[in-house]
Amino acid sequence: MYRNVWAWAGDFRKTNKNIGVDRWRVAVELKALLDDTRFWVDHKVFSPDEIAVRFKHLMYLNYT
Repeated sequence: MYRNVWAWAGDFRKTNKNIGVDRWRVAVELKALLDDTRFWVDHKVFSPDEIAVRFKHLMYLNYT
């Protein structure tokens, strides 16, 4: 979707930022977030809207 906008779209970041996880932990932490999200969906822990907000927040906070 963003290939023509950002050359790095779809790649893990290669440098550390002042917030979020260290670059070498991104893949592991992303897997954990996806597993948590799947659990929330499967067990109806939160409403669909809250799941979306939590997922978006954690993605932005940790991986951008």
